[in-house]
Amino acid sequence: METLVSLRKEYIMNIIQKRRKKVFALLTAATLCFSSPFTYVLHAENTTQKQQDLENNLNELNKDKDATGKNLSAATSSLSKTMKEISTTQQELALAKVRENGQYELMKKRIKYIYESGSASLLSMLFESESMADLLNKAEFISTVSEYDRTMLEKLQTLHSSIAKKEKELRQQQKNFEKQKKDLEEKYEQLSSKITDTSNELNDYKKQLAEAEALAKATQSLLDKKPAEEPSKPDSKPEEKPDNKPAPPSAAEDLALFAGILECEAGSSDYNALLAVATVIMNRVESPKYPNTLSGVIYQSGQFSPTWTGKLDKVLERGPKKLCYQVAQDALAGARLDSVRNCYSFRAATSGHDGIIVGGNVFF
Repeated sequence: METLVSLRKEYIMNIIQKRRKKVFALLTAATLCFSSPFTYVLHAENTTQKQQDLENNLNELNKDKDATGKNLSAATSSLSKTMKEISTTQQELALAKVRENGQYELMKKRIKYIYESGSASLLSMLFESESMADLLNKAEFISTVSEYDRTMLEKLQTLHSSIAKKEKELRQQQKNFEKQKKDLEEKYEQLSSKITDTSNELNDYKKQLAEAEALAKATQSLLDKKPAEEPSKPDSKPEEKPDNKPAPPSAAEDLALFAGILECEAGSSDYNALLAVATVIMNRVESPKYPNTLSGVIYQSGQFSPTWTGKLDKVLERGPKKLCYQVAQDALAGARLDSVRNCYSFRAATSGHDGIIVGGNVFF
């Protein structure tokens, strides 16, 4: 009897379990049929919104990067322009310094002459004067020359100070532009990094959206939306031009003085004629018989007439010709004209002096 009851209970429990499995299966099927499509739709909508936000953010980043790139290009251009102005100003400063030194040399020679001549020159001027008016005129002439020297020296010193001030201001501009350029470069790099990260994140959301759409279509084809187009690749970084650093002022002064005396002595159109004069000057610089500096050789007493006639100062005032600068630079770098390599002097070819004629001069 107990066995029969036990079998009957076991039979009933099996039926209940089977019915439970059927109910669970039906509930699961219902959940899949009615819940899954809406879940995918909601996920797709969220993904689409995030994708749209990322696209808007990416567009703003690209606009900001384009603007930064333009500002960086402008800063680079301004920096390059300022460097050229610095180079030109240094050349002007060298020319002004050379003119100032030349005027100072002439002034020293005149003062030396007056003091060395002493009272003998004054007595000679007194006895040779035809009248008191003549004597006063001569004395006034000496005073006028001295006053002219002082005025010219002060004028050139003022010019030198003005150009030096301009160079200082340009140097400050250079620092400002360099800082601005550095800041823009850092901002440009940061924007490039952000654009790359945002693009990668956007691509991830595009994949998620594509998967959500595929799942939705597989169930009910509720979504039929295409992924947005990929954003354009960030522009490449603007190209940077190398700066040419200006030559040191001392070297620029020697170069300016050298170019000026070459133009005075050999013109400005014949390379060999200019190089011949340059060879003689460099031969003197390298010889123990002459001063060992360019300015010393050029301003040596009684050697180069343009230094005391005012011709050199006029050339330096407007700036020597380009070819003269080139020849001066070549000579300083070691270039020599072989035909006059052993010459230490030259005169105008019309003087009739024996020697090697190059251009309008005869070298010996």
